[in-house]
Amino acid sequence: HDNGRGVLVGEHTFGKGLIQRVFPMPNGGALKLTVGEYMRPTLAPIEPGVGLEPDLPCLDTPRGAAEPVDACVDMAMSV
Repeated sequence: HDNGRGVLVGEHTFGKGLIQRVFPMPNGGALKLTVGEYMRPTLAPIEPGVGLEPDLPCLDTPRGAAEPVDACVDMAMSV
């Protein structure tokens, strides 16, 4: 996307961009710790609330057994 090597297909992301891990505590509580951050190829962070805009928008819709084909996967496979 940023470097022209790929095409993003799907929905606009909400832009969290963080990698978090939950550590259980002995008292039954938990500690949520940010252990990493996703970066764009330009080394810019994925900004909270901004996210990434796809090149080809496609809404992911629930499908049942009668619809084994996912329209967004088909779109992605065709580019």
